[in-house]
Amino acid sequence: MDIILNRVKEEYGVEPESVLDIGCGLGRHVLAFGERGYEVDGLDFSREYVREARQRASDRDLDDRVSIHQHDMRNLEEWDDSYDLIVNLGVTFGHYGRETDQEILSNVFDLLSDDGVFAVEMINKANQIHDFERTYVIDYRDALNVQHLRYDIGNGVLHSNIDVFSREEEEFGYRNRMTLKYYLYSPSELRYMCKRAGFEDVTIVPRGAEELTLDVESIVILAS
Repeated sequence: MDIILNRVKEEYGVEPESVLDIGCGLGRHVLAFGERGYEVDGLDFSREYVREARQRASDRDLDDRVSIHQHDMRNLEEWDDSYDLIVNLGVTFGHYGRETDQEILSNVFDLLSDDGVFAVEMINKANQIHDFERTYVIDYRDALNVQHLRYDIGNGVLHSNIDVFSREEEEFGYRNRMTLKYYLYSPSELRYMCKRAGFEDVTIVPRGAEELTLDVESIVILAS
């Protein structure tokens, strides 16, 4: 979170006042923005996730800064507002195919203020193919995701079954299973798609590394 905010300030001179998180899930990043004093809206298509994220915001007394709505990122043209920073974190972009993903990028561009920045986190395609694992666990602060993967090389599609467990103190409770398709894009493909959507400046930021290599698991694209 702080790394992204710092890069946005360093690269583009932007200190956002308004933030939109598309695909916010249970609100992990929305709440983090709110706790840092930002006015933030969160969108997610899951009614259950939105309900729980709202409760978490209320529990942390963030209702005055955080607003969470049930809304599908595929319908951003229906969302009428403007933001200094729009984020899509936790690798939730790339589930709908190239044509729809391109439309999402175009709609994000339309929602940005004149100097606004879009930050989207993506799997590093080269790393995913090079070090492919069929099953792995993602341990969040408030949840545990167990992912079972199959990669369709011909179409560049990663098929994923995700078992979601909620963390309650020292124990986990099973929530649900999600079945997803994830279209993997290379940095050059992402740069092209962002440019086509209207963005002029696109920066590829490797997560946890100084340069992009096969060892980098995910990247953040900053576009303005």
